[in-house]
Amino acid sequence: MKILFTRFPLESRFGGAEVQTLSLMEGLMKRGHAVAFLGSCPILLAGCKNLNIPFAKLEIGPPPVSKWTALSFLWRGPKMREQLKGALREFHGLDAICMLSLSEKILLTESAVEKGIRVLWIEHDRVGTWLRRNPWLRDLQALAKKVTTVVVSDFSKKLYEDLRWPKEKIIAIPNGVISVAGVHEPRLRSQMNIGCIARLSADKGVDVLINAISDIPDLTLTIVGTGPEDHALRALAHPLGNRVRFVPWVENLAEIYS
Repeated sequence: MKILFTRFPLESRFGGAEVQTLSLMEGLMKRGHAVAFLGSCPILLAGCKNLNIPFAKLEIGPPPVSKWTALSFLWRGPKMREQLKGALREFHGLDAICMLSLSEKILLTESAVEKGIRVLWIEHDRVGTWLRRNPWLRDLQALAKKVTTVVVSDFSKKLYEDLRWPKEKIIAIPNGVISVAGVHEPRLRSQMNIGCIARLSADKGVDVLINAISDIPDLTLTIVGTGPEDHALRALAHPLGNRVRFVPWVENLAEIYS
């Protein structure tokens, strides 16, 4: 099969969605499929280059996920659609497109379906007001009948069903737990250490974790990640002293796990 992945995010950080997407593309290639990437995500563009996955960079502007970007989408949309359709013509004989961001789901789905290309919407993000109150929600609800929406949990599937996505067109593929080479059996300690590996943004709930350990003196917490909530989370954890450790980046996660 010839499979194209697309992503045009509002912002991009190296996180779970990026790792999962690159792993999926690499795995499909190992199984003999032809895979390519089209988009503006710098993390995925760099990852494709490192993995020798064919890619094309395209800048079309931000997706309609905030008040301003949703409003400006009214006049930005037509030009963005033509850019996407023009780029799609450069990829011949596609069997499927995996769309990861909102812009191409709204603007490119109809054209792809008309060409006989199977369209999959990959949904990593938490369902919030950016979708529930999005002025383009009705368009998405209509288009959802023509695609397969892939979500990461049964709970996410229920949320999309509540948003009037057709049940039979949603597939839940839960995030898995994988073994990591070099990880040893945990050592017994007098003090337990909890690890958290996440993008430091409000939707991840790292603040809840910090508050949860505050009254349990035998627990320490190691937080690996960066993001817009970094400063606020450090301030929240400050009263706990060295019980909370922040690690912006590690090359080998196995060391953290062990």
